[in-house]
Amino acid sequence: RSLEIFARHFRPTMTSYSSSRSPFHTQRGDSQDAEAHAMEFEVDVQRQARTSVRPEQNRFPFCVCWSPLPPLTWICPLIGHMGIADSSGMIWDFAGPYHINRERMIFGSPTTYVQLDPSKCEGRSWDEAVHAANIIYGGGELDGKRYKGRMHNICCDNVMCFSSLPKSSEVRGEERRGEADGNDEWSCSLQCHSHVARALNEMRYKGSTYWNMFALAFWLVFRGQYVSFGAFLKTWGPFIFIVTFVMIVHFVFDP
Repeated sequence: RSLEIFARHFRPTMTSYSSSRSPFHTQRGDSQDAEAHAMEFEVDVQRQARTSVRPEQNRFPFCVCWSPLPPLTWICPLIGHMGIADSSGMIWDFAGPYHINRERMIFGSPTTYVQLDPSKCEGRSWDEAVHAANIIYGGGELDGKRYKGRMHNICCDNVMCFSSLPKSSEVRGEERRGEADGNDEWSCSLQCHSHVARALNEMRYKGSTYWNMFALAFWLVFRGQYVSFGAFLKTWGPFIFIVTFVMIVHFVFDP
């Protein structure tokens, strides 16, 4: 009898206590979900920060970069120097015979860039492809093969270059470094544009192995973004000045 009275007396209290715990658990679950969403948001922000272009820090992740090449750019603004940046934004450019420049482009900071999508790489990963192009043009070991590097010729590059994938004759382990290198299937000589095209071919960007100077030039002209208005003036200013000067001379002094 006493046990029944005790149970009857404390049962509502126990029930109310159990029901009072449910909101507590719900609030705790909501706080955990909020923390998880906050962590996901922070990760997304950090990822976007790593892949965002930061010209003030000279960082251009997953970008093809272009800088003026005086005095050729003064005469034709479509002519310039080209490099490619890795996932961290560091720029690599073919600066001369057997030499790959790092961090700073040899002719100055880029004025134009095109940012690409690394998820469209169907061959090597982005960084692996950039590294492979650096080894092939600068010299070194790659996939167990020895590459002696490439000569640099600014006047005749990619005139007939529609595929820059390697042939078996490209690997010459013991040949001297100064020998002319004409191992690409269609190229007559090499420079910075073919270095960038080689990286895109190594990664099979958009499933293609036919990237060349003309495709890259088309990209930069129609899809390129200027770093700033000052970069635009640096690219087009001298050309506009020369054209204006010639027109003034022609119309003023022409008899």
